[in-house]
Amino acid sequence: MTAAPAARCTRVGDRRRIVRSVVHSAHAAAPVAESAQGDGARVALVIGNAAYRAADRLASPNADAQLVADGLRTLGFATETVLNQTRTQMLDALEHFSQRASHASIAFVYYAGHGFESAGANYLVPVDIPVPIHDVTLADRQRSAVSLRYVRSTASRGEPRC
Repeated sequence: MTAAPAARCTRVGDRRRIVRSVVHSAHAAAPVAESAQGDGARVALVIGNAAYRAADRLASPNADAQLVADGLRTLGFATETVLNQTRTQMLDALEHFSQRASHASIAFVYYAGHGFESAGANYLVPVDIPVPIHDVTLADRQRSAVSLRYVRSTASRGEPRC
């Protein structure tokens, strides 16, 4: 799984260019994966988190997620879109996705929302994190966030691991 670079967008045109870049990356990977796997099944999980309870709310993640999901569907991806997910909901969506990914030649995950890096590890932030982002502690990360390592493991192996 290749992670697309994150960017802060303020204009709709900028967001659309980034979304096109993400979808283009998925499209470019498809022929390689199909030749390696044979069946060509493509699955995607698109997560958009904007309505944070304790953290700053975000304006564009849900719209960005919908744009990416629509683009992936036009490329033939069986796409599941989930919005404003709690930690439990994100883990459930990833577990369901891992079952679909285990039979696919391409497993693509897109996330739009708050995230952070700490000590070389990256985390996706669910909407139910109990504190503002700038106040997150190690205990908050372990209890509330979803590690990118977990997401990659889920998408790559079709077997969720914490």
